[in-house]
Amino acid sequence: MRESIDHHCPWLNNCIGSRNRRSFTHFLLSCCLALGFNTGASICVAIMSVAGRFALQLATFAVGALNAIFLLCAASMLAAQWRYVCAGVTTNEAVRGRWTQGNPFDKGCWQNCRDFYCQTARTAPAQV
Repeated sequence: MRESIDHHCPWLNNCIGSRNRRSFTHFLLSCCLALGFNTGASICVAIMSVAGRFALQLATFAVGALNAIFLLCAASMLAAQWRYVCAGVTTNEAVRGRWTQGNPFDKGCWQNCRDFYCQTARTAPAQV
């Protein structure tokens, strides 16, 4: 992995780089799980609610639909991150198309994933 800042995320108001990219993918995964649960629960409540409460059904279904939209956004970001991990590139490198002649950091999908998820986080060098 390269020791650098990859890009600045305006939604997290934080720079994403080699030291927190794994945490970012875990954050996206937890968002997808929570949104998936909320979407399913909202739709189930809307379907099973007592007849005669149309306004409640409609509001609950609307919340479920909104959660589903957010779930699609978070899931697409997570899929892109996993694709970049498998390819051994950062988001910035993938968007800019930096490695047109082949990525020198690519070790194959399995080894890239193993390096990304199984290596311990590096600490910053001591300032002199």
